[in-house]
Amino acid sequence: MPEVSFDVCVIGGGPAGSATATRLAKLGHSVCVVESSVFPRPHVGESLTPGIRPIFDVLGFVEPTRNGFSNSGETLVRWSETNVEHIVPSRRAGGLLVDRGRFDTLLLQGATRNGVRVFQPARVTKVGSDDLGWRIQVTANGSSHSVTAKFLVDAAGRKGFLQRNRKTVSPRTLALCGYLTSEECPTVTLVEATPYGWCWGAPIPGGLFSTMVFLDRDTVQAQRREGLEFVWRSHLAKAELFSVISRLKLIGRLVVCDATTYFAEDPIDGNIIRVGEASFALDPLSSTGVEKAMQSGLIAATTLHTILTRSDRKELCARFYRERQKETVLLHASWSSEFYGKVRRYADLPFWRERMRVSPHSRVEQGPVAATWGEASPTLTSKVKISANAELAEEACILGDEICSRPALSHPSLGRPVAFVEGVEVGLLLDMVQRSTDLGRLLALWSSRISPIQAIRVAAWFFSKKILEIENGRGVERVR
Repeated sequence: MPEVSFDVCVIGGGPAGSATATRLAKLGHSVCVVESSVFPRPHVGESLTPGIRPIFDVLGFVEPTRNGFSNSGETLVRWSETNVEHIVPSRRAGGLLVDRGRFDTLLLQGATRNGVRVFQPARVTKVGSDDLGWRIQVTANGSSHSVTAKFLVDAAGRKGFLQRNRKTVSPRTLALCGYLTSEECPTVTLVEATPYGWCWGAPIPGGLFSTMVFLDRDTVQAQRREGLEFVWRSHLAKAELFSVISRLKLIGRLVVCDATTYFAEDPIDGNIIRVGEASFALDPLSSTGVEKAMQSGLIAATTLHTILTRSDRKELCARFYRERQKETVLLHASWSSEFYGKVRRYADLPFWRERMRVSPHSRVEQGPVAATWGEASPTLTSKVKISANAELAEEACILGDEICSRPALSHPSLGRPVAFVEGVEVGLLLDMVQRSTDLGRLLALWSSRISPIQAIRVAAWFFSKKILEIENGRGVERVR
């Protein structure tokens, strides 16, 4: 049996696994992917948000519209109000509608072009680990291989590759997914809230119209004796935007998917790291599942790259990865509950009542991009000071291609510590406050690192968050 050694072995060749493998290979590591299915494989989930495009840039993925995918166009939404809202995104800001089978295939092919060894279709027959790494027996195309790797990436989806504990964040939700011929369906995306759930539909490449109904698991189980297709059609018929297409012929078979939000309590443990749905799953309401799964792969790749090249940072990297995972899930849960809460007309019904409970997790501070001066009204001659509630402490962050430790700002007004503002370490910016006599001098010092416009934006943000305060007196020249 031939033995092959890699720095990292990725189990699962979906978007998260392909992103992890491609990025690691680009960073100079030897990587293999073990994928059990033959691609292209049937897969639901065809709507991608604009946030996917920067990820494509990092991976060197060719513009998807050149691969037969389409930009998402007009969307008809019946959500917070009974009237229908028309949303027309700009071509630049719009998302994508893709054939997930082809999309996943292209991503995995991209990994291969970057030097990743792919075993497909393949299955793992034996796995073991020790302090040196992993030994995995893989059978692919009738041949057996002994694979050794320093690290294992679990990208095997909701089932996962190895057992792990996970915490459910939302009520149990099921998605009933079916395809209709697009010739008889609308040419736009449809989204509508109904008394017992919500519906989504969109034309996708290949001449099909994908239609999904999201319901509480108990609702599906209570009606299951009528047949899943009956449940699917009956709930489509209750939706104004979907009632006409609810009677059309189903193409293929109906698929039932778990759409519950959860996260693994141990996303990184020793020499294993979990990405994508092996690490967490988000509410499909935002259409960011694929984007966040691939993003988790990029963060995992940075984490492993740092550990492989700087072993002394292993604990720092593990802490960083755990924090980013839980932050993504809990912030998304907070957003979802707020969005469900907009459907006030069904607020007393079980599906909506259970999902509009506000998450206690505070939002993450995104920085001073659109900050205002808040209640402060400083002038260029105002003497400024750092709030007594502001603290600097070492935190893990990404710098370039590595995870490192940098001073980060904590304050009651921030969702989590902030290490960089406008691309500059926050510790350096605050150090300049100590060396300035007034706001005008401070802006001049900051302008040696960033542009004057950025310096004013940073000052506005610091004041709006009460991180900077006016010490005493006021000048005569207002900051503009």
